[in-house]
Amino acid sequence: MGKRVWVRRQWFRGSGTARSCLAVCGGVGIVLAIAAAAPRGALGQERPREHVILPPAFGTTPLSARINAQAHLLAAQGDFLVSVAVARKIHAEAYAKELENAVQEVTAYFERRRIQREKVLEEKGNRPDVIREKKQKAMETYVKRDLHDLLNQTDVSKQLNWLLAELCGPTMAVQYLVGSEALPELNERLTEDAMSQIWLTDGGRGGSRLEFRLNEGKVLETPWPPGLRREAFDPLRTEFEAARDELVKEIAETGRLSASTRDRVIMATNNLLVALEEVFPSAERQDAGVFLEYNAAKQYLRSLVAQVHRAISTNDRSVFSGSLRFQGSTILELIQHMYQSGLVFASPKPGGERVYRNLVQTLRNVYINLPAVRRQAGGAPADAK
Repeated sequence: MGKRVWVRRQWFRGSGTARSCLAVCGGVGIVLAIAAAAPRGALGQERPREHVILPPAFGTTPLSARINAQAHLLAAQGDFLVSVAVARKIHAEAYAKELENAVQEVTAYFERRRIQREKVLEEKGNRPDVIREKKQKAMETYVKRDLHDLLNQTDVSKQLNWLLAELCGPTMAVQYLVGSEALPELNERLTEDAMSQIWLTDGGRGGSRLEFRLNEGKVLETPWPPGLRREAFDPLRTEFEAARDELVKEIAETGRLSASTRDRVIMATNNLLVALEEVFPSAERQDAGVFLEYNAAKQYLRSLVAQVHRAISTNDRSVFSGSLRFQGSTILELIQHMYQSGLVFASPKPGGERVYRNLVQTLRNVYINLPAVRRQAGGAPADAK
């Protein structure tokens, strides 16, 4: 409880009016003193609060008694306001502390989770049995997926590349354990027609990648879409193919590309893009058939531009020498060829979707039946994902 300050009043002899004026002045002075002293005591909290307690009045007149009562009222109101200010300050400090504790609680919660995950990964993440269990569960999940859902995807090349990554190691291990004629019932043969419809890529990022047919291995091939086969594009197509052949020849022989050949290829590609807008003006593209033809040609040229950029910037001479051409005939030989060459499947070209769907079914069949073959060969049944 705060200290009490007794304020003594000295009554002077004289008329009642004089005494009343002195009492009023004394009361006002007391209130001002409270107002001046209260903030330091309430907000600073440097010393205990002091409460102003006025002494009782004796032998007063009606006017002085009224003034005395008003002085007590003002003193009480001032003390009340100081108490309210102190209470608000304490409440604000308590609320700020509550918020700080809540933030620390959330931070501690997530920090505990992070440490727990790190310790779990440290203790279990590298254990072979845990890795095999995860792969087995992933395989069971994939097998349960509906085949129609897989085949009806817009771009099945993603499924092919996933299967390729999962099958590279296990199929080569089976071939090593059993022999080159492993998986005879799953090792289907690829026809020449199917191989001509399969496109591979060197796996460049950001859309900049070189694509080529499986059975040819020639980069920058130009299966021109119908929109670019019009007569107006004949000289431009011829110029691009000549510049492309010169580019491939220079890089395959010397490993470097001259500035003149580079500029020639870039200019030929740019001329095709400019001519496309001239041959297909915006007014004619209002027709649905013309727009589809124009859109297919534009998408093809965009892909061609990305391939040209990749061909100019790559340092891999094997891409241009034809050594990436597939010379086998079976599925397992295809997997081995792509694994050793670091190749992946490109998106199918128009007309090749059927071949890609059949290839997904074939690789999926190998993926599902591979664990049983590995058990016969003496491998761990759960090593395949």
